[in-house]
Amino acid sequence: MDEKEIVGLVERIVLYGENKKAECYALIDTGATSSSMDIKIASELGLKVSGHKYVKGKTFYGDRTLRPTVKARVEIKGKIYNVGSFTLADRSSMSLPVIIGRDILFNNFIVDVSLYHNSKNIDDLKEKVDLKEVKYYEI
Repeated sequence: MDEKEIVGLVERIVLYGENKKAECYALIDTGATSSSMDIKIASELGLKVSGHKYVKGKTFYGDRTLRPTVKARVEIKGKIYNVGSFTLADRSSMSLPVIIGRDILFNNFIVDVSLYHNSKNIDDLKEKVDLKEVKYYEI
């Protein structure tokens, strides 16, 4: 068995499409069953909807919503993972454009939320870097 990598609350990742890649920050979320990305990133990378999945929405009542999914490759800490179903959502009002959930974290990573800054509040990290920035590159 490979040794597990340690990740922090926020990590720099790379998402791969057919002819493009996107570099951005992602929230490492042990409370999320599956991973999610902003629908604009999926569109820019040319990722095609591969299915739909019911997920608990971000509402006061925790309503379940049906969201489209895409298959994608994501690079975290130099290793590439094939993800069978990234859910898509408009994350423009969220702190980060991507969530890495337990579908990737399980058996691969140990999460240390104090790794990159000394606060439990993500907003404190915003002063150091632009968490919403996404850079695209041709591959």
